[in-house]
Amino acid sequence: ELNLPINKKILLFVGRFEKYKNPIKALEVLKILNEISFNYYLVMIGTGSMKEKVLNYVNEYKLNNNIIIIDKIENNKIHNYYKASDVFLNFNDKEIFGMSVLEAMYQECKVIAISAPGPNYIIDNNKDGVIMKNFDYNKWAIEIDKVSNGNKLKLNPRNKIINVFNWNSIAEEYINLFLEIKRK
Repeated sequence: ELNLPINKKILLFVGRFEKYKNPIKALEVLKILNEISFNYYLVMIGTGSMKEKVLNYVNEYKLNNNIIIIDKIENNKIHNYYKASDVFLNFNDKEIFGMSVLEAMYQECKVIAISAPGPNYIIDNNKDGVIMKNFDYNKWAIEIDKVSNGNKLKLNPRNKIINVFNWNSIAEEYINLFLEIKRK
Protein backbone atom coordinates (compact mmCIF):
# COMPACT_ATOMS: atom_id res chain seq x y z
CA GLU A 1 0.00 0.00 0.00
CA LEU A 2 2.84 2.44 0.80
CA ASN A 3 5.07 1.18 -2.03
CA LEU A 4 7.94 0.48 0.35
CA PRO A 5 10.31 -2.44 -0.21
CA ILE A 6 9.44 -5.48 1.90
CA ASN A 7 12.96 -6.91 1.75
CA LYS A 8 14.67 -3.95 3.44
CA LYS A 9 14.78 -2.41 6.90
CA ILE A 10 12.79 0.82 6.78
CA LEU A 11 14.20 3.90 8.49
CA LEU A 12 11.91 6.88 9.01
CA PHE A 13 12.66 10.60 9.33
CA VAL A 14 9.68 12.90 9.89
CA GLY A 15 10.21 16.63 10.19
CA ARG A 16 10.87 19.88 8.45
CA PHE A 17 13.96 19.95 6.28
CA GLU A 18 15.51 22.76 8.33
CA LYS A 19 18.98 23.03 9.82
CA TYR A 20 17.82 22.45 13.42
CA LYS A 21 16.17 19.13 12.44
CA ASN A 22 19.42 17.91 10.82
CA PRO A 23 17.92 16.01 7.86
CA ILE A 24 21.35 15.63 6.21
CA LYS A 25 22.46 13.49 9.16
CA ALA A 26 19.86 10.87 8.16
CA LEU A 27 21.52 10.70 4.75
CA GLU A 28 24.99 10.43 6.28
CA VAL A 29 23.84 7.45 8.36
CA LEU A 30 22.12 5.81 5.38
CA LYS A 31 25.32 6.22 3.36
CA ILE A 32 27.30 4.33 6.03
CA LEU A 33 24.62 1.65 6.34
CA ASN A 34 24.70 1.17 2.57
CA GLU A 35 28.46 0.70 2.69
CA ILE A 36 27.83 -2.19 5.09
CA SER A 37 24.66 -3.56 3.49
CA PHE A 38 22.07 -2.42 0.99
CA ASN A 39 19.41 -3.74 3.32
CA TYR A 40 18.24 -0.26 4.45
CA TYR A 41 15.71 2.11 2.96
CA LEU A 42 15.03 5.63 4.23
CA VAL A 43 11.64 7.33 4.16
CA MET A 44 11.88 11.08 4.68
CA ILE A 45 8.62 12.93 5.21
CA GLY A 46 8.88 16.68 5.17
CA THR A 47 9.88 19.75 3.23
CA GLY A 48 11.58 23.01 3.98
CA SER A 49 14.43 25.32 3.11
CA MET A 50 16.95 22.45 2.95
CA LYS A 51 15.00 20.26 0.54
CA GLU A 52 17.23 21.09 -2.42
CA LYS A 53 20.32 20.35 -0.32
CA VAL A 54 18.81 17.02 0.75
CA LEU A 55 18.15 16.10 -2.89
CA ASN A 56 21.73 17.07 -3.83
CA TYR A 57 23.12 14.80 -1.09
CA VAL A 58 20.89 11.93 -2.24
CA ASN A 59 22.39 12.24 -5.73
CA GLU A 60 25.96 12.79 -4.52
CA TYR A 61 25.82 9.76 -2.22
CA LYS A 62 24.01 7.66 -4.86
CA LEU A 63 21.12 6.89 -2.51
CA ASN A 64 18.35 7.19 -5.11
CA ASN A 65 17.44 3.50 -4.91
CA ASN A 66 17.36 3.46 -1.12
CA ILE A 67 15.23 6.48 -0.31
CA ILE A 68 11.87 8.09 -0.86
CA ILE A 69 11.12 11.70 0.00
CA ILE A 70 7.49 12.62 0.61
CA ASP A 71 6.57 16.27 1.10
CA LYS A 72 3.50 15.75 3.22
CA ILE A 73 1.29 12.99 4.60
CA GLU A 74 -2.16 13.62 6.03
CA ASN A 75 -2.29 13.30 9.82
CA ASN A 76 -4.78 10.43 9.59
CA LYS A 77 -2.36 8.45 7.36
CA ILE A 78 1.05 9.12 8.92
CA HIS A 79 0.57 6.24 11.37
CA ASN A 80 0.89 3.83 8.44
CA TYR A 81 4.48 4.95 7.90
CA TYR A 82 5.35 4.56 11.58
CA LYS A 83 3.86 1.06 11.58
CA ALA A 84 5.71 0.08 8.40
CA SER A 85 9.08 1.35 9.63
CA ASP A 86 11.67 -0.52 11.64
CA VAL A 87 13.41 2.49 13.17
CA PHE A 88 12.42 6.15 13.61
CA LEU A 89 15.37 8.57 13.60
CA ASN A 90 15.39 11.92 15.42
CA PHE A 91 18.43 14.15 14.88
CA ASN A 92 17.08 17.36 16.48
CA ASP A 93 19.47 18.03 19.36
CA LYS A 94 17.22 20.83 20.63
CA GLU A 95 13.97 18.82 20.64
CA ILE A 96 11.99 20.17 23.59
CA PHE A 97 9.37 17.43 23.60
CA GLY A 98 9.10 15.19 20.57
CA MET A 99 5.61 14.51 19.29
CA SER A 100 7.04 12.42 16.46
CA VAL A 101 8.98 10.36 19.00
CA LEU A 102 5.73 9.70 20.89
CA GLU A 103 3.88 8.84 17.68
CA ALA A 104 6.60 6.41 16.61
CA MET A 105 6.68 4.70 20.00
CA TYR A 106 2.88 4.48 20.09
CA GLN A 107 2.93 2.72 16.70
CA GLU A 108 5.62 0.32 18.01
CA CYS A 109 8.33 1.76 15.78
CA LYS A 110 11.68 1.65 17.54
CA VAL A 111 13.25 5.07 18.16
CA ILE A 112 16.84 6.22 18.04
CA ALA A 113 17.26 9.89 18.94
CA ILE A 114 20.05 12.31 19.65
CA SER A 115 20.21 13.41 23.26
CA ALA A 116 17.84 16.36 23.77
CA PRO A 117 15.34 17.38 26.48
CA GLY A 118 12.31 15.73 24.84
CA PRO A 119 13.74 12.35 23.90
CA ASN A 120 15.71 12.20 27.17
CA TYR A 121 12.41 12.62 29.06
CA ILE A 122 10.39 10.18 26.94
CA ILE A 123 12.87 7.36 26.25
CA ASP A 124 14.31 4.93 28.79
CA ASN A 125 17.68 4.53 27.10
CA ASN A 126 18.42 1.03 25.82
CA LYS A 127 15.07 -0.23 27.13
CA ASP A 128 12.33 1.27 24.96
CA GLY A 129 14.50 3.40 22.68
CA VAL A 130 18.07 4.55 22.22
CA ILE A 131 19.54 7.94 23.06
CA MET A 132 22.69 8.80 21.15
CA LYS A 133 25.18 11.14 22.83
CA ASN A 134 26.71 12.54 19.62
CA PHE A 135 26.51 12.46 15.84
CA ASP A 136 29.13 9.76 15.27
CA TYR A 137 27.54 8.22 12.18
CA ASN A 138 29.35 4.93 12.59
CA LYS A 139 27.87 4.52 16.08
CA TRP A 140 24.43 5.43 14.74
CA ALA A 141 24.79 2.77 12.04
CA ILE A 142 25.78 0.14 14.62
CA GLU A 143 22.81 1.01 16.87
CA ILE A 144 20.39 1.05 13.94
CA ASP A 145 21.60 -2.37 12.87
CA LYS A 146 21.20 -3.78 16.40
CA VAL A 147 17.77 -2.23 16.92
CA SER A 148 16.37 -3.08 13.49
CA ASN A 149 17.45 -6.71 13.85
CA GLY A 150 15.76 -7.06 17.24
CA ASN A 151 19.03 -7.42 19.16
CA LYS A 152 18.73 -4.43 21.46
CA LEU A 153 15.42 -3.25 22.92
CA LYS A 154 13.24 -5.48 25.06
CA LEU A 155 10.37 -3.24 26.20
CA ASN A 156 7.34 -2.38 24.10
CA PRO A 157 7.18 1.43 24.15
CA ARG A 158 3.48 1.52 23.24
CA ASN A 159 2.45 0.57 26.79
CA LYS A 160 4.49 3.44 28.20
CA ILE A 161 2.90 5.94 25.83
CA ILE A 162 -0.60 4.68 26.70
CA ASN A 163 0.03 4.69 30.46
CA VAL A 164 2.12 7.84 30.83
CA PHE A 165 1.63 10.17 27.88
CA ASN A 166 -2.02 9.92 26.86
CA TRP A 167 -4.49 12.67 27.78
CA ASN A 168 -6.38 10.56 30.33
CA SER A 169 -3.20 9.80 32.29
CA ILE A 170 -2.05 13.40 32.14
CA ALA A 171 -5.47 14.70 33.23
CA GLU A 172 -5.51 12.25 36.14
CA GLU A 173 -2.06 13.45 37.25
CA TYR A 174 -3.23 17.08 37.17
CA ILE A 175 -6.35 16.24 39.17
CA ASN A 176 -4.27 14.38 41.78
CA LEU A 177 -1.79 17.24 41.94
CA PHE A 178 -4.62 19.75 42.37
CA LEU A 179 -6.23 17.67 45.12
CA GLU A 180 -2.88 17.32 46.90
CA ILE A 181 -2.28 21.07 46.78
CA LYS A 182 -5.83 21.75 47.96
CA ARG A 183 -5.34 19.45 50.99
CA LYS A 184 -2.25 21.38 52.06
